[in-house]
Amino acid sequence: MRYSFHYERQPSPGTPRDKIVGALTGAGIPALPGYSSAPADPRLQKAFADQGDLFPNSQVAQEQIIGIHHMFLLRESRDLLGLVEVLRESLASG
Repeated sequence: MRYSFHYERQPSPGTPRDKIVGALTGAGIPALPGYSSAPADPRLQKAFADQGDLFPNSQVAQEQIIGIHHMFLLRESRDLLGLVEVLRESLASG
């Protein structure tokens, strides 16, 4: 269970999602990259083999979603402010 949010990269290369996830985990915040896209996930490849490349949103989700474990979000407000600060710093350092 996690709170997932969409990190939309701008047309020019912005802060890579993995850098943001690394900054969050480095600060002790349990963060995970997004979901596996249907065509890239071995567990789903067989089930969707006949669908071709019909999952563009799945690829976006794989590249642009960050998840925070829900238990972290139940912590003190200072911890949540720390989360916001790490996100600000990560995005500012681009």
